[in-house]
Amino acid sequence: MASKNVRTTAAQSAPVETRQRILEAAIHCVKKWGAAKTSLNDIAREAGFTRPTVYSYFPSRDDVLVAALMHLAMEFGQRLLVHMKQFDTEEERYLRSLLFAVEELAREPFSTMIRGGDLPGYVGQEALPHPEGWKLVMMLFGQMFPGADPDRLEDLAEASVRLVLSHLLVRGHKRRSAENQRRFIRRSGEGLLHSFSRGLRAPAS
Repeated sequence: MASKNVRTTAAQSAPVETRQRILEAAIHCVKKWGAAKTSLNDIAREAGFTRPTVYSYFPSRDDVLVAALMHLAMEFGQRLLVHMKQFDTEEERYLRSLLFAVEELAREPFSTMIRGGDLPGYVGQEALPHPEGWKLVMMLFGQMFPGADPDRLEDLAEASVRLVLSHLLVRGHKRRSAENQRRFIRRSGEGLLHSFSRGLRAPAS
């Protein structure tokens, strides 16, 4: 009983650190058992907190998992931002960012669960409508296309996110070498960029 009180007091005195530990515990549990088999009790035990403490930060297990995915997305977004800044032209920044997103996300340990069947629901439901996730996407696209028309840029961003998710979640009927896959992704990106390029630039005032 005393140990539970100590853990709860520590959690209350450091809310940011507590939330971070809960998210990291959720990620660890999903990597170990998969989302379907991960319970709120598992997450609490892994984080070293009581179940009521976890509930004080998140109303349900699904809310913890969605927050964990968003946490990973924010970390990935920072890496992508550093990567895109290597390239000078808008087109190259965009196409290289698509390739980076598909290839690097596929290598993430957490993505094995996304492709494995028990997380697509969370990804599909939250990747686009989640406010913080979408804010991150638009920040990245604003860096790729500074001064672009916001509405057209938003359309391009949504189509691009859907393209990346389709490469991660849907297995193609044709097996390609790594180099041919890169060419295929690049051609897909070129097609999207061409389709949305008209009107992407806001008219000069």
